[in-house]
Amino acid sequence: MIKIRFRVPRESAGIELLADLSRELVSAVQTLSEMLGSSRDEDARLVEAMHASEGRSNELFFRLLATMRSSIINRLPREDLYILGGSLNGAVEALATAADVVVAFSLTHQSPRAAELLEIIQRMSDNCIKVFTSFESLDDLEDVWVDSLRLAKRAEHTRIAWLKEMIDSGSPLTVNKQKLMAERLMAVVTHLRALSMHVGEIVIRES
Repeated sequence: MIKIRFRVPRESAGIELLADLSRELVSAVQTLSEMLGSSRDEDARLVEAMHASEGRSNELFFRLLATMRSSIINRLPREDLYILGGSLNGAVEALATAADVVVAFSLTHQSPRAAELLEIIQRMSDNCIKVFTSFESLDDLEDVWVDSLRLAKRAEHTRIAWLKEMIDSGSPLTVNKQKLMAERLMAVVTHLRALSMHVGEIVIRES
């Protein structure tokens, strides 16, 4: 007797929304990078672009929540979708506050360490797109997950070097301004590291 197995189709809308959130994250990183490399005359335009990215990210996250509630069977459990979406949205929000710090404190002379951290964040953000556009391959997910964890460790070393440079500068005002920026950028790294850790949990669980 031949047994026929029926597979219940699982909705992929949640994964697709996570991919869209990842693309919005990359866009926000690019906006902040442009902001750090531009004159302050461009601040108004770039902050507006950043806040628009933040708004789109929030909207995508709310759509993800709605999808989770309305879908019966998802490719990932709802708890996973919520954690991953929250990490991506939180990273975009942290980038938006970093842009606000640049404007509020007129950070005209950024430390090269800021560019280093932003480059790391860019690579971690690109990894997010790789994760959510090739979610069927666990081997690929593992490679990206490990790479992002290595990048997060590198970001922490960069932050420590930046703090040392701040202290050595001897200017309390400069130190306070730079610390605010470093904190915001590291908040982005923290969100993306949490996302990578959760992807690792998924890889282990599904292997």
